[in-house]
Amino acid sequence: YCLQKGLPMRKHGLISVSILLILTACDYDAPLVGEASLAIDQALLGTWEAIPDDRAGQESPERIVIRQESANLYVIEHVDGESIIYFKGWLAELEGSRFMQVEVTGDDKGPAGAEDTNLFIVVSYALDNGQLVVRSLNTDLVNKDLADTAALQAAFAANRNDPSLFHEPAQFRKLSERSDNFP
Repeated sequence: YCLQKGLPMRKHGLISVSILLILTACDYDAPLVGEASLAIDQALLGTWEAIPDDRAGQESPERIVIRQESANLYVIEHVDGESIIYFKGWLAELEGSRFMQVEVTGDDKGPAGAEDTNLFIVVSYALDNGQLVVRSLNTDLVNKDLADTAALQAAFAANRNDPSLFHEPAQFRKLSERSDNFP
């Protein structure tokens, strides 16, 4: 969906490639875990700004705003310049790994439609010294062409001990605890 719509890939190299890949390359047609049953992590709520890698400059950094929708569901906005992609996300556990399942719900032009594909992303996250480190599920290990949740779960289980199961770290710094004051 994200790359199909052309959102929000910058044409200049100002933001880390890993951040762009995680937030704009929606990989899967089905969720790895379809039910939001775990309580949200309150530490994730707020406005986060992407930390560019050492090779990049910093101009109008990308931001994500994470809000609580319910006891176990987040609403997430990814803002890059004037483009916005909306997601819902939930924490999940599978094969001893905890991660966030994220689903695209639309963009600043409208909601995702029934014809849209590749709406799901799977990421791990860690909070470290006030920074949010996000890693994407490795599509070389859990192929993005797998068509359903059962096939995704089987591939995930087969690779659960591989240290590269989640890769391409992107880092964010917290700008505010409140997520309702986003510019």
